[in-house]
Amino acid sequence: MTMAGPQDESRLSIAVHSGEILACNAAAADLLGVSSSALLGQLWQRAIPWDAQSNSVLAHALQAACRIMLPPLLLLSPQAADIAVGGLLLPGAPDTRDATSTLILWRLLDESQLCVPHELASSDTLAVLGVDQLRYDAQWGVQETARLMADIRGSLLEIVRSGDTVGQPIANAILITLRDVDIKDARNICRAALSHVRRMHIGPDTATADARICVGLAHRATGSSALATLLAANNAMLQAQAIGAAEPIRVATEDDHRRITGAIVNRSGIFTRVLLASAPESGADSAETDKSPTKKATPPLAPIEKNIEGYVVDNMEGAVDQAIFLAHLDIPVAIIGPVGTGKMYVARIIHDESGGAGDMFIPIDCREFRTRGAAHTRIARELSRGEGKTLVFKSPHLMHAEVQLKLARQISSRTLADVSPPRYLPQIKLIALFPEKLEVLIRRGELVEALASAFAGYPITVPPIRDRKQAVLRWAHKILG
Repeated sequence: MTMAGPQDESRLSIAVHSGEILACNAAAADLLGVSSSALLGQLWQRAIPWDAQSNSVLAHALQAACRIMLPPLLLLSPQAADIAVGGLLLPGAPDTRDATSTLILWRLLDESQLCVPHELASSDTLAVLGVDQLRYDAQWGVQETARLMADIRGSLLEIVRSGDTVGQPIANAILITLRDVDIKDARNICRAALSHVRRMHIGPDTATADARICVGLAHRATGSSALATLLAANNAMLQAQAIGAAEPIRVATEDDHRRITGAIVNRSGIFTRVLLASAPESGADSAETDKSPTKKATPPLAPIEKNIEGYVVDNMEGAVDQAIFLAHLDIPVAIIGPVGTGKMYVARIIHDESGGAGDMFIPIDCREFRTRGAAHTRIARELSRGEGKTLVFKSPHLMHAEVQLKLARQISSRTLADVSPPRYLPQIKLIALFPEKLEVLIRRGELVEALASAFAGYPITVPPIRDRKQAVLRWAHKILG
C-alpha cells in the first residue's frame, strides 16, 4: 500500500501496538534506501536505521498518542552519509486495538551539507549559540531577529581565534567550530564570547532587554560522526534554554535527549490531548464511564515469587517495573548494581517480557576473555547470529578498550563490523551488567565513554539487598520456611 503526500515528505503508517509498517510512500522508501515493498510488514525499529537516541524518541512519541513535532533525528547509513531529518507524528483514532500513527519525515541535511569548512577532527568542539526570550510585537519580528543574529555573528568574528569558524545564522542560532580545544577550554572561550555579545547587543528598554543567549557544547567522540556531534551540541543548547539562565553554557550529555523527549510529548500542557467532558461521578450514568475512550492504563506488576506463601514480592525498588517497560523498547539497556543483587534476574525479565524464547537468552561473561582476539571473535559471532536473541554482556568494562570501542561503534551505528557489504545488526536485544555507576567506571579508566554512551539511554539501578525491605522479607520466608 502506498500513501499520497507532498513529494519531498516521507510518510509511513505505523501500527502503534505491534510496531508494524502498514503503508508508506515512495519518498519514504527513497529516504531509507529500500523499495516500498521491503518496508511493508517490517517493524519500524528494524526498518528505520535510527541511532539509539532517535529510536528512543520515536518509541516514546508513539506511546504518547498525541500530535508531536519531533526534534531533529539521525538516520544512519552504512554505505552513505548519515542524514538529519525532521519529523511529525500524527496519531490515528485513539484507544483502538489497531491504532495507527502517521510518521512524516523530511530531510534536513547530511554530512556533506554541514556548515563546517573543513573536516571535523576528533580534537574539535562544536558550539551552537542560540537566542531566545525575544519579545515579538509590532516593532519586532523575524526580520529584526535576523539582523540581530547577523550583528551577533559579526561580534563573534571579532573575538574568536584565527583557526575557529563562525557559521552564518540559521533562524536564531549560530554554529561555531572551535579547533583543537577540549570541553574545558571551549567553555572558557564561550564565557568570554557571551560576555562580549551581551555587552554589545543586549540593551535595556528594548526588545532584546530580556533576551537570553545560551550555548550548547559537544566534543566529537571517537566513533561519532560530525553530524551526530552537531545534533548533540544543538540538544545541549535547547536544554540550556529550557533550564534558564542558571546554566547558559551546557555541555552535551546523555540526559539531554531524555529531557527533550519528555518536553515534546507534553509540550502543550493541558491541551496535549483533546479534552473530554468530565465523566459523571456516580449514579446511573456511571455505566457510561466505562465507555469513555480514555482509560487509565494499569501499571505493570512485578512477578510474584511462587514458592512463597502470601504476597511477598521484591520489586527491587522499581527496577522490575523499569525492566518490564524497557522490554518493549528497541534500545540497549544498562543494569547497574553491586555483585549479587540480581542484575541477571532483571535481564531475564526484559527477555521474557519481550517475548523471547528461553534458549534465546545468551549471557556473555566478559571476564572470561583472555585475549582481544577471543573477545572480537565471540562478539562478532553472537552479533551476526543474534536474530531474536537477547545478548547480556556481563562486566564489559573489563574488556580491552579496543574491544569496547568496536562494540560501541557497532551498537551506535547499528551495523556489523568487518562485514562486506555492510549489514545492519539483526533484530536483537542488548543488555550490559555493570557493578558501579558508569561515570565511576569511566573516571577510573575501566570503561570507555563510547560504550557507556551506547548503553546509558535508560539505565536500571538495582539497589543492594540491605536497601530492599521486601527482599529481606522474601529471604526470611525462604530461610525460615
